[in-house]
Amino acid sequence: MSELSWTVLTTVPTHRVEFHVLHRVTQHEFPAMLPFEVVYEKRHGKRHPVKRKYSLFPRYVFVGLRNIADDFDRLRRAIPEIQGIVSRSRGAWSPLVLSPDDVAFIARLVDGCASM
Repeated sequence: MSELSWTVLTTVPTHRVEFHVLHRVTQHEFPAMLPFEVVYEKRHGKRHPVKRKYSLFPRYVFVGLRNIADDFDRLRRAIPEIQGIVSRSRGAWSPLVLSPDDVAFIARLVDGCASM
């Protein structure tokens, strides 16, 4: 079994679509992380504020892939809201692979989301 490479998927610029992409990616049995914050919004006509989740990194979903090219291709075909993958270079296929320290940082942010 090969090691996971954590990369960053970009989504279409639609309000809060990251949560939908996160759900769909995990349905395809890939590990994924999405750090978010909880905001209480006063809604017109509502007596009490409504709890809403907002991504800390809009348009980005962090995903663990075994074979980056094949797995990304599979996810992109299955989930139309995925627009691309963060690359090291604009002109060539060069997906950015997160370092273990970066993955640990994102995981800490995700763990902290539950206590916000």
